[in-house]
Amino acid sequence: MSTTKLVAPVRRERAYRTFIVLPPLAVAAVIGLGVWREHIAKGEFRSAIATHGSRNEAVGNASLTKFFDTETTRETSEQWQRIAAAATALTGKYDGTTVSDFDRLVPENEAWAAEAFANELSDAAQPILSELRELAESEKPVWLPLMFVGNNTRLEELQRSREIGRLLANEFRVAYHAGDSARAMQTLSLMQVMTRMTDWQGTTVIALLNLSFVGLHQSLIRESLAHDFWSEDELKQLRETLKPDPNLDERWKNMIAGDRAMAFAALRAVESTSESTGSAFDGRPLAPFGIAPTQLNETLSKMDEIGSVKGAGTEEHVAAIRQLYRVLRFGNLRSGNQRVNEVSFVAIPFALSDPIRDYYLPAFEAASNAFAMSEGSRRQTLNAVANEQMQE
Repeated sequence: MSTTKLVAPVRRERAYRTFIVLPPLAVAAVIGLGVWREHIAKGEFRSAIATHGSRNEAVGNASLTKFFDTETTRETSEQWQRIAAAATALTGKYDGTTVSDFDRLVPENEAWAAEAFANELSDAAQPILSELRELAESEKPVWLPLMFVGNNTRLEELQRSREIGRLLANEFRVAYHAGDSARAMQTLSLMQVMTRMTDWQGTTVIALLNLSFVGLHQSLIRESLAHDFWSEDELKQLRETLKPDPNLDERWKNMIAGDRAMAFAALRAVESTSESTGSAFDGRPLAPFGIAPTQLNETLSKMDEIGSVKGAGTEEHVAAIRQLYRVLRFGNLRSGNQRVNEVSFVAIPFALSDPIRDYYLPAFEAASNAFAMSEGSRRQTLNAVANEQMQE
């Protein structure tokens, strides 16, 4: 048999073997590269988490609890919880009662349809308000028995504080209608005590709750200026309560850090059982097989970027957060780029942080807007008081 006739079959066999072997080798190389990339990303993520931990910044349930414990005081905790419980019980008795003009500030020389009801509620609230006055010297927010479990953290203890605000607002309206500016000023001082004691920071929900108390204080002052109610000395005191907050950027950073900690707990990103729950919003695991380290790194970097934006309380800050949100959520539309999303090709299907990230991003934009609205309200109220002083 001629050797020439054997060459073609041999070449075909080699080509066939190459065709069979190369694709599996290529797949193995791609998988190996992806695994190596995930391994590197995991190390980078652990290093970043350690760095945040060394700065006493929250990165999970346990560290968020530590931050809350450090920034609050237990000295007034029992008394505050007693006040909040009593306020909740008292306002609960009147839930469903409809009284016209109850929320209006009515001057002394005008009839007030809700006067009898408001006075009844005020009389019942005096023991509660008296106990609140005892906390006037406390400088730190009050500690509450919260258990941080990612997105399933229950905040009933915080929400009870709203009922104290309702009693204080009623007390102010009663004092205003009685023409008692000294009593009204004392009530505003108690509102500042409540605002200071609920200045927990830590998460978006907590920050917005505190801003609502700040807004209540400002709105009552503005409404009270509609009539000749305050003396010149009292107007000076009001201006002192409306100074700008120099720590808004720090508050913003702490708020984002708290939300970041809750997000990582929900993603099972921190590997301590005390730090994670892995629970989704409906109680099912967000990612039963874990989250790709590349995804964790992306989420961490984006949240850190949001937390580092300066100028909280300004329209520029709102615009910056809105732009970040659009880029992270939809991509850079001007350049035609798609949304930035470093999904590894070896990541387990559905092991993405997109659901949790997309849950928080709109909240950050809303929170930035709330900061700006609060600061705008402060300036508006301060200008209104200044105008009133000029007319004295």
